Amino acid sequence: MLKISYIAKNKYIPVIIQYTMQSKAVYKGVFAMNIGDKAKEFTNAVMGTKEYSELKQAKTVIDKNKDLRSKIEDFKKKEDALYKGKLSSGEAQKRATELNKSFESLNSIPEVSRFVNAEKAFNDMLQKVYRQVNSALEASLK
Repeated sequence: MLKISYIAKNKYIPVIIQYTMQSKAVYKGVFAMNIGDKAKEFTNAVMGTKEYSELKQAKTVIDKNKDLRSKIEDFKKKEDALYKGKLSSGEAQKRATELNKSFESLNSIPEVSRFVNAEKAFNDMLQKVYRQVNSALEASLK
């Protein structure tokens, strides 16, 4: 699960957002531009960021190590179960404590730490982009 936040110092992302916001030429109620094409451009711009590159490299290292990959998948399954479970507050607290200990142990492994940090940096970048898009859309509705 990716949590989205820091924009890459990639000059193309703000340009794509600005262009998209300015390209509201409407013809008979339909956008004249093809939003799908802009989404592909945006995706390519995101894939050109250092955050994406680092995440991809870190993930490749994890994927090559079956034991680490298995431990991370197991951790994520337990994390999802905690969030989706209908537990008493005491039981939820107990499981959260266990997960925190498990995370600390996993994160002490350099490859896992690199992956976690890369995932966070990538999500931070996407969150910042989302905020920019949201702000521009809200401003255009005023």
